[in-house]
Amino acid sequence: MTAYEMAECCDRMVDADDPGTLAEKLREQERRQAAAARSRRLTPRIRSGP
Repeated sequence: MTAYEMAECCDRMVDADDPGTLAEKLREQERRQAAAARSRRLTPRIRSGP
């Protein structure tokens, strides 16, 4: 899990009591991961060292 995913509150594991709820939770995780990927692309990389 990346720092960006953690900042977007992605979960390491998702569980549910029924398939419909599980599908809903998985879709939410996909939205959060997409937001994390966008944040990562928009953040400039800064290198340290020589």
